[in-house]
Amino acid sequence: MRKSRAIAAAIVIVAIVVVGLVLSNSPGSPPAAPGSNLLVNGGFETGNLRGWDSGGSLVPSVESTTVQNGTYAARFVTPSNGDALSQCTLHALQCSLLNSSTVSQNVAGISISPGTQLSIALYPAFQSPSTFQMTLDFATASQQNSKEVTIYYIFYASSDQCNAYSQLLVNGSQYARAFCLSAQQGEWSVITRSLSDDLPAAVSPSSLHNSGMTISLSFAGGNATDTTYVDSVSLR
Repeated sequence: MRKSRAIAAAIVIVAIVVVGLVLSNSPGSPPAAPGSNLLVNGGFETGNLRGWDSGGSLVPSVESTTVQNGTYAARFVTPSNGDALSQCTLHALQCSLLNSSTVSQNVAGISISPGTQLSIALYPAFQSPSTFQMTLDFATASQQNSKEVTIYYIFYASSDQCNAYSQLLVNGSQYARAFCLSAQQGEWSVITRSLSDDLPAAVSPSSLHNSGMTISLSFAGGNATDTTYVDSVSLR
């Protein structure tokens, strides 16, 4: 799986997500139950980060203090990044290299079909210019037709921030799209997307048959008190 391109958002939670996917079972594995989450420990129901890879300078914690429907939620916090934020925004440096909390998960053998949805429940407790971002990154199974397809979701950004971040993230690529989505400050919000609808126009679902996908969640806050809780992430 190719890594996501350099991220140029002031403060970012990166999560790579694709809606409209159907997971192909690996040989010898039992078939997935209809409607089951294709992500391992997507609701952090194990009380830890099992199934997720952590990165960044701060590892998110899994807690039971602030939750929506489940028992646990992942808590992303970060100290102030100071001048590093402007470097991230203005010079397109990777925000994930800042004081950030990041988790990611790889899903193999994906084929996109209509109706599959990606949902995330989050509780933003941070101030502008902090931003939460989800990113979905695909690589085709065929090396001959290999391409990097990326979908960015930006949460809780002003209109100006949204436009600037989207342009920097997509950077004119026909294989990338960026969406700015609303999330209520200090409240739980559940955002559901159809990934087949969100694919770039240049990418057909059939071209991603049996592809690999990486979903990443990364948060870099501008203030020491910035926090984001994620109760669940599901791909069905």
